[in-house]
Amino acid sequence: MMIRPTVTTGVVRDRIESRIGIKFEVHNNFVPGRLLKLVPTTYNHDVRWLSRLAFHLRQRLRGKPRLKRPPDPRVDADPWLAAVLDEVGERYRLGQDLADGIQVLRRTGKERFNPMRVYLQLPRRGVLGDYDVRIRDGRSIDEGRRLLDLRVSGRLAELGLKPVSETVEQWGGEVIIRRYGGECPDALTAAAAVRFMCEESEQIIDTAAEGSLPA
Repeated sequence: MMIRPTVTTGVVRDRIESRIGIKFEVHNNFVPGRLLKLVPTTYNHDVRWLSRLAFHLRQRLRGKPRLKRPPDPRVDADPWLAAVLDEVGERYRLGQDLADGIQVLRRTGKERFNPMRVYLQLPRRGVLGDYDVRIRDGRSIDEGRRLLDLRVSGRLAELGLKPVSETVEQWGGEVIIRRYGGECPDALTAAAAVRFMCEESEQIIDTAAEGSLPA
C-alpha cells in the first residue's frame, strides 16, 4: 500500500469527516499535513486506521481532558500534587497523611482503591516507595539484593530515586526491605516514578518464584 502524507481522495475524506464530525478545508484533494500525517490513497480503507486517526485528532483538537476526582484540599492547595494526579490518571487517589508522606491509593478493581507502599512528600516534592524481597529456596541475601538492583534500581535511578534505607528482617524467613526515595520537582517525573512502583514493577518479590538469578 502506498502512503502519501498529505493527499487523500474525496471518498476517504468524506469517511473521515463523517466519523469524527470535523469538516476539512481542502484544495484539490489536499489536506493539511499537520492534521493528517498518514492518509492511505488506496480504496481498501482500514477501519482500525480510521479509529486511530479519529482518536489522535480528538486529542489534538480538544486537548487532554481534565480528570474528575473528589474534592481534596491538599490537591487544590498544591499545583505539583494536582499535576501528578492528572498525569497518573483516574485510577489513583491520595490516601492518609502518614509519617512517611501522603500514601498513594490505586484502584485495582472497579470501585475499590487500595493503599500502596508509595508516598508523596510535601513540601520537598519527594517520592518514596518500599520493596520487599522474600529469601527462600536456599537463596542468599546477596542474590536478593542483585534481584532488586536488576528489576528496580536502574529504572528508579533514571527518575531520580535511589535506595535510602535497607533492613533485613525475619518473617518466617529472611526478608529484605529496601526503601527508594528522592526529590522529583518535575510532576511528570514524579508521576512516572509512582506508576513504575505501583504498576510496572512488583513491590513484593519472592525468590522462590524466580528462575536463575544474576551472578
